[in-house]
Amino acid sequence: MGQRHQLFIIAKIDGRYRGLAALHNQRLNGLSAVARCCRTLQVFQAAENRIPIQQELLAARSRPEAFWNRELTYDYRRSDCAEIIAPFPFISTALTLGSSFDPFNGVHDRVFPLQFNTPFDGGDNNDGVTIIDVTQPAHPRYCFVFFEELERVDCEGSDDGSDDGSDHESDDESDDEPDDEPDDESRTETYTPLSASDYFNTYVDNGYWEISEQSRELLESMKQWPLIDIATLDQTWPRASWRSVSGESGSVGLIDPEISDFK
Repeated sequence: MGQRHQLFIIAKIDGRYRGLAALHNQRLNGLSAVARCCRTLQVFQAAENRIPIQQELLAARSRPEAFWNRELTYDYRRSDCAEIIAPFPFISTALTLGSSFDPFNGVHDRVFPLQFNTPFDGGDNNDGVTIIDVTQPAHPRYCFVFFEELERVDCEGSDDGSDDGSDHESDDESDDEPDDEPDDESRTETYTPLSASDYFNTYVDNGYWEISEQSRELLESMKQWPLIDIATLDQTWPRASWRSVSGESGSVGLIDPEISDFK
């Protein structure tokens, strides 16, 4: 159980986008996911972290194609465990630090590392994923992606336990009126790069979260970072059918950056 969410770090390596690190958080969604994304972007963008990140991006260029295509495994007891989970240890550590700390409540979550090349839909998931592009560490990009419909929270209560389960309307009203209209309102944009506002508003529209002053401030702060475009996602995970918010193919956000910092 939980609000299962995965986070991924990608970058353009020798002209092609690759996955560099991935991890699993058992309880992360809505505003909490946005807050962890914001913190992770700050960690990768920090000037004091730029040199080791650049060093690992340069080191990634020496990896053969077989390395990037290595078979997915969840057996982390193997002797090559470190190479499977964290071949780029500084980047993996930065992701862990940024995504496990809750700045609102001052607590750390338990997070679980995944194989570096885990596909975006390769984890146990029901609350979408966070993707961060660190091709240019000084100017990281991000997006959120759902690849399954988010279930709407109705009078029965929320799946995540935030509701006490008490009814907000009578059973008679529930039985007499079909639930067609909420279904229309609860549509989730899947396989689409979403901004922090679009991702959070999906939870608001489906009854999980409410707008607050805290959410407004956080969503406003996220506007400083550009959104990952469809072309980048398609190059990283080409087997998916990526689409824009309108449901049409095309780029979203800025065109993927050149790796001029590392030439």
